[in-house]
Amino acid sequence: MDFARWGCLIVKCLFFCLLQEGSRYAVLFLGLLNKINNNDAIQYVLTLIDDMIGTAVVRGHFLYIYLRLVQPAEQNKRIQLFIGTSKVAEDLPFTPLIKCLEKDNAYIMTKASKLVSAILWYEKILFPLFQD
Repeated sequence: MDFARWGCLIVKCLFFCLLQEGSRYAVLFLGLLNKINNNDAIQYVLTLIDDMIGTAVVRGHFLYIYLRLVQPAEQNKRIQLFIGTSKVAEDLPFTPLIKCLEKDNAYIMTKASKLVSAILWYEKILFPLFQD
């Protein structure tokens, strides 16, 4: 099997996993952020969350294919997975991400602020607090 086929299989596996167990992954990733202190591990988990939501910057050919397939409606569903984690624990999804904003690492702070703003933005669109 050539490299392009492996890339397509990886993308299909990602979509399948998100469709089947997306809410569990959201709870798992946020739980990991609460428990780990290693900056490299935190960077990795934040990148996984960003990739899962589909707001990541293009870093390679296959990720580019993956991101092109993420439509805004699909992105709303993925962010809803993280908003829905509040049913599991009251401090989710924001407490682990806010905790990351207090780190002395520019990458962690930037990625966490991007994720917090994306979740807040879609939370406002999906669940408006004020009706005019």
